[in-house]
Amino acid sequence: MTALGLILFLGVFPAIGFASARTMSRLLLDDPPPARPSLYLNAMLSQWALVVPLVTLFALTGTDLARLGLHLSGGPAVWAGFAAVAAIHVGLLAVRARAVRSSRLRVWLWRRMHPATRRLLPQTPADLAAFAPVAVTAGVCEEILFRGLPFFLLADLPAGAVLVIPALSFGTLHLYQGVLGFGVTAIAGLAFGGLYLATGSLLPVMLLHGLYNWEVARLHLLLVDTQ
Repeated sequence: MTALGLILFLGVFPAIGFASARTMSRLLLDDPPPARPSLYLNAMLSQWALVVPLVTLFALTGTDLARLGLHLSGGPAVWAGFAAVAAIHVGLLAVRARAVRSSRLRVWLWRRMHPATRRLLPQTPADLAAFAPVAVTAGVCEEILFRGLPFFLLADLPAGAVLVIPALSFGTLHLYQGVLGFGVTAIAGLAFGGLYLATGSLLPVMLLHGLYNWEVARLHLLLVDTQ
């Protein structure tokens, strides 16, 4: 299984991520770009198309889904993980509240967003509503694919390798955001993986990932409205 994991996370997933990044960049540079809700729907369907067969295969072969991190057992560590997620969410809300009051912060945040990121994120309240299930989907599906699955397949490798390899693959999915987007996403992947290691459950990580995506989308809509 270790060999399969290395093939997936050092070969297949980075290749898919690079191809997806090029396709996304091309679409976002169209004039006019495609409707964001349709992009969001396609992104959701593609992720569920990977995850549903994977989880079904685990279930049909009698493999405990806890080996993908899909459980709440683990005692205080899991609930401490949820408490950490709540604290981080409060921090994200504080950033947005500060941005509401500070035009300087809004300009600073806007300038540091890659143009492709700005084009992809919601531009209107309708876009934001369509983005909500995307945030949930990414939180669930990407955590199964980039944390639960590699921790299962690469279990024979040192913990550091299990953290780093899928984090780099995760970063390739966001190459359309440029080198900075790749780096930020890879670092986020390390943080998500660390939370999974600490709690033994993917559920707090899924919640954190989904909330992070949602708050970034809400913050971007605020930036758009105040430019």
